[in-house]
Amino acid sequence: MIVDRDFRRGRATTLLVAATVLVATRPAWADMDDDTDQFHPDVFACEDALAKLEACCLGFVADRLRCVRLSVKDTSCGYGRYWREEPVLSPSDAACIDARSCEALVADRVCARALAATSRRESGAWEHGSAFADQPQTSAPRSPVCP
Repeated sequence: MIVDRDFRRGRATTLLVAATVLVATRPAWADMDDDTDQFHPDVFACEDALAKLEACCLGFVADRLRCVRLSVKDTSCGYGRYWREEPVLSPSDAACIDARSCEALVADRVCARALAATSRRESGAWEHGSAFADQPQTSAPRSPVCP
């Protein structure tokens, strides 16, 4: 009986310590605000548009282009940093590509502009309680792919 009671008391103490550690360390990881879920309408539209370009444009390889939406924010340990990326084709470009015929896409050089397109990216870092430690880095504004 005594051994059984001591065992239960030790197990309860272990659980209490584990719960305390979990609650105490939560602020270090709770501030993560990540969005890496690719189930966004603009990601689907971009993927559909690239598939159409691959079918319409001779030599077009869609794997070279990224249809992703990412937003990662880490503010642990007194410093913060973030990184964002948008799909290579804007929603308006994707809709334009979807609405055009293959002949029009080739004739208007949409295929070539799409291959040269880059994703819009932004990143930065800061120290808590101060301005940006380094200035945010933003890629150049993207030019329309589909007129």
